[in-house]
Amino acid sequence: MSNYYMWCLYKEKNVVDPRIRYYFYRQTKDISKDPNELPCLGVSKPAHYSDDCVFCAVGDGYWGRDHLDNSGIPPDNGLRTIYGLYPGGGKSDDNSLRQGTKSDGAKRSRNWKLYCVIIY
Repeated sequence: MSNYYMWCLYKEKNVVDPRIRYYFYRQTKDISKDPNELPCLGVSKPAHYSDDCVFCAVGDGYWGRDHLDNSGIPPDNGLRTIYGLYPGGGKSDDNSLRQGTKSDGAKRSRNWKLYCVIIY
């Protein structure tokens, strides 16, 4: 999930966008403090990021990946924000904050990406 997109819906405006609970599912409310799970911890914000641009994590359990981060996916599958009900077919974020499973549709992100590439 894109940190910037989550930031746009969560913090950019004076109110939280009501669609955020349907677009994203938080598996935890806490942002990891482990650099193995969140490699951007302790790393300076890239020079091309503006002062108000989010880097590393949004907060309140919303964290994913930054644009152009090609470092690979860290071992954070059970923690980082995943696709929600729309458009990925996952769960609606109801503050249950539990790890998403394939049976509830919360881990269908790869299929959704492929589907979008084929259509567009």
